[in-house]
Amino acid sequence: MLENSDWGHRSGVTSSDNASLSVVSYNMHDFNQGSHIVRDLINEFGPDIFLLREHWLTPANLRRFDVEFPRYICFGSSAMRSCFELGVDALLVVLVNKRLQRCTEILVVLIVM
Repeated sequence: MLENSDWGHRSGVTSSDNASLSVVSYNMHDFNQGSHIVRDLINEFGPDIFLLREHWLTPANLRRFDVEFPRYICFGSSAMRSCFELGVDALLVVLVNKRLQRCTEILVVLIVM
């Protein structure tokens, strides 16, 4: 775990900075249906982070996020088979604005039910 002093050093943000982070959570109800809304939000507000649910893309098609939203880094999963078999919502993608790339880390949490 990073302590405050480590975070400030790694991200370039110190406690005296007035930094803010904008996060949008959105249920896409399918990539084709929701991608135009995400694009509109990017163009109008330019959020730092998107939490996108229910994209319904197979693992082979996850790169569509990279193609459609080139200003963002895509971290995502698609457990389509697991979703149908187990009823698990494992269709989550996180888009992080590339200007935050140097202070972004990937944490993977696996929850077994």
